[in-house]
Amino acid sequence: MSSIAEIVERLTADLRDSALNIRMVSIGATFSKFKRLVRDLSLDFKKEAELYTEGADTELDKTVIEKLAEPLVALIKVAVEHGIETPADRKNSGKSETGRITLLAEHSGAHVIIQIKDDGNGKNFNDATAPVFASVKRAVEDLRGSLEIINEPNKGNICFIRLPLTLAIIDGLLAKINDRYFIVPLSYVYECVERTAADIEKAHGKNVTIVRGEMIPYIVLRDMFEIEGEPPEIEQTVIALLNNRKIGLVVDQVIGEHQTVIKSLGKYYKNVETLSGATILGDGSVALILDVQKIIELTEADI
Repeated sequence: MSSIAEIVERLTADLRDSALNIRMVSIGATFSKFKRLVRDLSLDFKKEAELYTEGADTELDKTVIEKLAEPLVALIKVAVEHGIETPADRKNSGKSETGRITLLAEHSGAHVIIQIKDDGNGKNFNDATAPVFASVKRAVEDLRGSLEIINEPNKGNICFIRLPLTLAIIDGLLAKINDRYFIVPLSYVYECVERTAADIEKAHGKNVTIVRGEMIPYIVLRDMFEIEGEPPEIEQTVIALLNNRKIGLVVDQVIGEHQTVIKSLGKYYKNVETLSGATILGDGSVALILDVQKIIELTEADI
């Protein structure tokens, strides 16, 4: 019976992987549409700019690509209108009169990094662009991604977009707090360590743990989600790595890796920022998928 179960499990995994591969398409077709956009915008704003693309063969979930098109258009428009200088100003600065905008995509683990770079003035974007960036940030976060902007004076601006490969399936770490199940996306997980009463005492009331001499702050998810009951004598701390910073997420028990089909939380829970979805486990239980980035953002001031 065990061998039959293993065969069924393997076949199911193969079928799931095949279905996922069908959803994956290269981002090149979307990139190619923006060359005309840059030419048109250059005429509108009396600028001279050309678009260069790299990583056009990078694959993403078709749904992600479709929802990404509008934010990319907005960022490219900002680059042409506010980033690239006029031909005269560029010439006076010793630059080519034609500005360069680069659209780049590359894989990074279970994510794709997309960059929109320009070789313009590199100044902080003004108030006129604030609503645009706010709108783009919301759209990217709806895709479980993140947006970062770097200004380099006289060199240009870089917009970094970090996105999951797919919105349908993620590899996660299944954890438990009392009778509640949670999924931590595996792409954030660095390692897991134990948390004992002795560790808590050594921290002198601070939410920090020391791992191989490194002091790492942590968030107690039992407290965050107001889950009743007493924690076990030995808890588990899932160390998450985000932007080269380590943050611990304390749970009662780490059960193991789990490939998760993501389900929407529905309209009544769409504003719950610390969760990005849910999934149904084999026994019918519901596991909530943690939005690690948002959890860290909301508690950063306290850790």
